[in-house]
Amino acid sequence: MPHNDTASSSAAGVAASDESYDATARILVLGDSAVGKSSLLMRFCENRFDSNFVITIGVDFRVKTINIQDREVRLQIWDTAGQERFRTITPAYYRNAMGVLLIYDMTDPKRMPPIAQMLTTGFVTWMNTRTRLFRSFLVGNKADMAAKRKKGQALADKYGMAFFETSAKSGLNVEQAFRAIAERVCDSYDLLSGIPPRAHNNGSVANSNAVKLSERRGNGGAGGNGGAAASGA
Repeated sequence: MPHNDTASSSAAGVAASDESYDATARILVLGDSAVGKSSLLMRFCENRFDSNFVITIGVDFRVKTINIQDREVRLQIWDTAGQERFRTITPAYYRNAMGVLLIYDMTDPKRMPPIAQMLTTGFVTWMNTRTRLFRSFLVGNKADMAAKRKKGQALADKYGMAFFETSAKSGLNVEQAFRAIAERVCDSYDLLSGIPPRAHNNGSVANSNAVKLSERRGNGGAGGNGGAAASGA
């Protein structure tokens, strides 16, 4: 049974080493204000939804450990505020990010321009190589309420990014999106190399259903450039 744990913390509270996990992946969540970034994170870390969730001020930080290829990978997830006055803070976090989820609101066409602008201005400084593009996913939230989905897919295709349609309210593809970016980061940084798989109490190695990370190279990984998981149930 994969081990999962969730927590809210500050950067100073992250232990340098811990036998409860094998590797650490740092994920940055970006997007305009009120597109549902914090709600997606709440769904992923706590498996719940709160329509009265308070808007993030500055930067929030959460931790969740997931099992990838029978190794325990701790995700450090930075949830950034989308308000204009906080956008000068966000670039400071690009430097340490290993993977990025770009979130937009699928129910509001006006939410697309900020994402498009981010991809062509400040954010492109961070992902100025093919490798960094490989570690950035576009995520459309509120899919349970949306009717038009082509714009998000077209934007993802333009930049060669994986695309997911999610719903923090229903849970649609939330786990899949976060797990896919975590697997992509582990693959890109070779984080699990040399780390032996964890064994069950009886000494046998857990039988993982995950596709080998090496098999994801070159085919777009989970979600792919077209985001196969994005249109799934």
